[in-house]
Amino acid sequence: RHPVENSPQHIVVLGPGGVGGLIAALASRAGQRVTCLASESTADVLRRDGISADGSATMPEFLGREQLA
Repeated sequence: RHPVENSPQHIVVLGPGGVGGLIAALASRAGQRVTCLASESTADVLRRDGISADGSATMPEFLGREQLA
């Protein structure tokens, strides 16, 4: 099973912008179930492209596909 299916937590991010988007991406990468509450235009972009945390020396690149509400 995928780690998200076994996750006891469900994290909801209100406004997946710079900070919220990073929190959503990192929580998803850690195996948490994440839902992003976003405007319709932001939700369209997330549906199309997913959410990502660009790589750095301390944080590898990650792309997740989150639930949208």
